[in-house]
Amino acid sequence: MGKNPSVRHSFDQYCIVAYRPPSNRSPEWEAQPIILLLLKTVLGALQIYVHPRWRETVDPQDVEYLTELFEDLPERIVDQAAETFSQFCNLGVGPLVTEDIGNCEWRIENLQNLLPQFLRL
Repeated sequence: MGKNPSVRHSFDQYCIVAYRPPSNRSPEWEAQPIILLLLKTVLGALQIYVHPRWRETVDPQDVEYLTELFEDLPERIVDQAAETFSQFCNLGVGPLVTEDIGNCEWRIENLQNLLPQFLRL
């Protein structure tokens, strides 16, 4: 896990992913804790950031699944950055849901405030 770069100069698109607990996995759900932030560069490279206390947020039954996913992501984005970003931009079922996607310029201040709270995978 590494240092966070400046959103303003480095990234083109973002995807914010929230956690949805098992008790709230119906289609109508309220906003849940944000645990992942994906940032894509103009050149297509992808960087993924995770909330450092995500284990405290998620239901114990989801910890193993999310641990394996987070361990796999750094390798997967080397060859499949576009596919991975697209998949995370379309989550709607299960423990992870897409909270917001868009162009970094649209939400530059929000992203600049959010990024220091996360650690790079």
